[in-house]
This record gives sequence, structure tokens and C-alpha cells, in this order.
Amino acid sequence: DPIFAFFDAVASTRVGIILALLAVLTMISGALSGLLAASRFLFAMAKDKLLPDSLSETNNKFETPHWAIILTAVTMAVCILTLPVKDVAKLASGFQIMVIVALNVSVIVLRRENNGTDWYQPTFKSPLYPYVQIFGTIAGAYLVIIMGSKAIIGAVAAVIIGVSTYYIYGKKNREPVSKQELSE
Repeated sequence: DPIFAFFDAVASTRVGIILALLAVLTMISGALSGLLAASRFLFAMAKDKLLPDSLSETNNKFETPHWAIILTAVTMAVCILTLPVKDVAKLASGFQIMVIVALNVSVIVLRRENNGTDWYQPTFKSPLYPYVQIFGTIAGAYLVIIMGSKAIIGAVAAVIIGVSTYYIYGKKNREPVSKQELSE
């Protein structure tokens, strides 16, 4: 609507309609790429035996993880259909920020705990390590807090679901990897 209104006022109704349709197509493309990116979490976890194997199955024709994509799409559709758009946006943004916080914490843990091991030899060294990661962790947590109670509830719910899934399914089905396998 804002794109149409602007170009309707500045150019013409025809240009407004064309650019509004282009905006809709762009949003659909963005939603599709978000769906495919989000399904990769399930796919990777299934490959690591932390979720059922069916989520790591790939389609023979397209070579995409179809069950992970379907489950992600259904979950997204339920959220979009049952929650206000503003809440869906806050949940999605909060989740993305949590992923960045987890990545920052992971860098710190891996660099400190596995220093000198043969299986973890990163080729890239983060500038100003660990200060950048500490800042990223604190800033990300602060962003989730200032986003409001719904983002915090979503973050807590995601953590509870993740931890519960690990203890209910992942812990007893995971296959420990030896240091030799990691180095190969």
C-alpha cells in the first residue's frame, strides 16, 4: 500500500500498480528464502541425529530436505494465521538475534575449551577476540529485552522447546563422533 500510494501520487496509477505487484513478488521471494533458510536448522539437526531421520531426507528430483521444509512451512503458516503480524515479526527477529547470540557464545566456548586440539583448527581469527563476541552477546540479549515481553516469551519458549527436544529425543539418539572422524 505505501508503494502504491507514493507512486500513484507522484507518477500514475499504472506505475503504482506495477510497483505494488513488484513489491508483492519481492515479499513472496523473501518469504520463500526465509522458509528455506529456517528449514536448514531442522535438516542439520536431523543429520546430527538430534531430530528424527525423516527430517534429513532429501527429495530425489530437487535434492531439498522436503520434510524439514514442509514442517517449517506448516509452523510458519500456523503462526502467521493465528498471531498478529507484529508479533510474528517480533518472534522472527528475536529468534534471529538469539541465533547470533548463540554463535557468539559458541565462538568463545570453542576457542577456549578446544584450544590446542587437533580436530579444531580454525583458519580465521576474529579481530579483537573475545571482545567482539562478548559485545555481540550482551548487545543481542539487550535487543531481545528491549523488543518487549512477547520477544522475551518467544525466546524463553524457543530455549525450552530446544532443551526439551534434546533431552527427550536428541540425547538418546545422538551418535558421538570421535576426534579422528572430526579431523577427516
